[in-house]
Amino acid sequence: TDEGDNVSSIRDVLIDGVILHDGAHQAIRLLCRDKGVLENVTIKNVMGSVRCCGFYINPWFNFEHPEAKGGLFKNIYIENVRLKQADNLFERIQPFIFCLGGNIRNITIKDVCAESDSDEFRLLTVREGGGYLSHVYEGMTPTHIEELTVDGVYVTDGGLGNAKEHLFEIEGNARVDRIKLSNISAHSAKPAEALIDITDKPDVGEIKLESVYAENFSELVRGKCRKLTVKE
Repeated sequence: TDEGDNVSSIRDVLIDGVILHDGAHQAIRLLCRDKGVLENVTIKNVMGSVRCCGFYINPWFNFEHPEAKGGLFKNIYIENVRLKQADNLFERIQPFIFCLGGNIRNITIKDVCAESDSDEFRLLTVREGGGYLSHVYEGMTPTHIEELTVDGVYVTDGGLGNAKEHLFEIEGNARVDRIKLSNISAHSAKPAEALIDITDKPDVGEIKLESVYAENFSELVRGKCRKLTVKE
C-alpha cells in the first residue's frame, strides 16, 4: 500500500492461480505502511516451488527511517497452497512458507501442503515486522496479531529423512492474542523439538489445538501462553 505518501490503502483484492516455477526465490509479499490499510484480500491456488519462502506479510520499510510505522492488515484469507521449498539462498533467513509481522487484525490460512529439504524449515513464523531478527533493529517494528487461524495442513520432508525441529515459531517482540490450529498433520523423520515454539519475548494469549497430529515431535507447544486448549 506504500504509494510514497504513507496513507494510501488497498482493499478488495482477489489473487487466484499462482504457479511458481523452479528457481523462484519467493512467492507473494503483502506490504503495508503507516496509515495505510490492506484489507479484504483473498489469495488462493498457489503452487510450485520456491528457494527461500512462500508468503511474506509485514511492513518491510526502510530501517533508515525509524519514524515509519507499519500499517494495518485486515481480513486476509489464504487457501489451497501447495509449495515445495528447496535450496535456500539466504543464510540469515530460515526457509518458510509463511512469515507474519506488523499489525494484523485477522488472517486465515487454509489447506496447505508443504515440503522442504531443510532442518530449519518453518511452516509459519510470527516475528517482528522488519522481517528478520537482528539486535540492531530489535523492538523497532513490534508485531501484534489479534486472530490467527490455520486449518488443514500437511507437512513432509519428501522422503529425505531430515528432522523439522519445529514448524511454528513465535519470536521477538510479537504479541498474538488468539491462535487456532486445526486439522494439522506434521511429520518429522527424526526426533524433533516442539511443533510450536514460543521464545522468551513474545506475548501469546490463547492457543487452541484441534485434531493435531505431530509425528516425532517431543511436545506440541514449548514456551509460555496464557491459555492452551487441546482437543482430539
